Order: sequence, then C-alpha cells, then structure tokens
Amino acid sequence: TEALLVITAGDVPRKILLTTKAGSFLGGSPPSCTHIIAQNLRLLANDNAIDKTKVRYSDQSIGTLDFSGNETWTPGANTSGFFTAEARPDEVVALTENTNEVFVFGSRTLQIMQPDANLVYAPATTKEYGCTAPYSVIKLDEGFAWLDSRRRFVRSDGRSIGRIGGDAVSNDGDLGPLVEGSDGFGYRV
Repeated sequence: TEALLVITAGDVPRKILLTTKAGSFLGGSPPSCTHIIAQNLRLLANDNAIDKTKVRYSDQSIGTLDFSGNETWTPGANTSGFFTAEARPDEVVALTENTNEVFVFGSRTLQIMQPDANLVYAPATTKEYGCTAPYSVIKLDEGFAWLDSRRRFVRSDGRSIGRIGGDAVSNDGDLGPLVEGSDGFGYRV
C-alpha cells in the first residue's frame, strides 16, 4: 500500500511501515494466510486456517499516515468482510491482482473478482483451470502464468486461457513423470 509493506508466509501477516521501516504484526486479527495483496485501497488474504474457501478483506485505507482501515478485519465492522469464490467453492490456494481485478486461484478453478459498489467484490468470470502449485503464479504484462490443476503450464488474462509448451512438458502439455507439483515455484527473468 502507500503506507505498508505486508508480508506473509502461511501465518499471521507482518507489516513494515514505509515511513519508519519499523516492523510488527499486522493488527486487527487478519487471517492466517499464504497470500496477501493490496487492491482497491484494501488488503485481501486467503484464509489458511478457518475456512479455506474464503478470501477475507480489510476496510479501506487512504494515504501514507493513516492505515487503520487495513488493520480492520472483523466482518461487519465498517466495510471489512469476506467473499467466497462460489462458482465451485474449492480451496483458495493463491491470490493475486492485476490492476482492477482480483485473481482467486482455487485448487480446481480460477475466479476473477472485481470491485463492486454494492457487493464490495463481485465475480467477473470463472475458468476451469485450478492451481496445483500456489507459488507458481507469475505475473505477466497483461495476465498470469501458472501450473494448473492438471499439471500443465498455462497463461491467462482472465478472459482467454492457453497452454505453454516446451521441452519440459510432454506432448499432452503436462509435466509427465513429475510426482509432486505442489512444491513448484515460479519466477520471471
């Protein structure tokens, strides 16, 4: 955000104040999470402990000095709350954003959510491509690439989806003999 760098590693998120470089736990009872993003003046996080089908979001915060909204996570308090990627409520394994959209990677689906004046976040589209490796998601110029639920490398901008091929994949586009894909980690060079 303008005020915070927020970091998570499967537990309670930590914050670093950008003005002072001081670090501490993020306040307001955020969920234990593996992914946290800043989007539409809020923080959004997958719920890694209580309900893995939910994405929880904080209240809004504006500016570099007052970040109190980003530390308000109680559903019903102000405008914090949660949504479920309900097209097929599978476990949310990764979360990222692309300008004005939230990409919610489930174990069997990808659902794109958009900010909405009435619902806070509303579904925009859903694709039948889940995510096997939560840390394989790579941000591209206009979309993302990841290892999908069928162990294929795919890319999408949320509207269209396509496979990525090459020497590492079989003729079917999957990882062939790879036994465990969930440990995969993606990066862009």
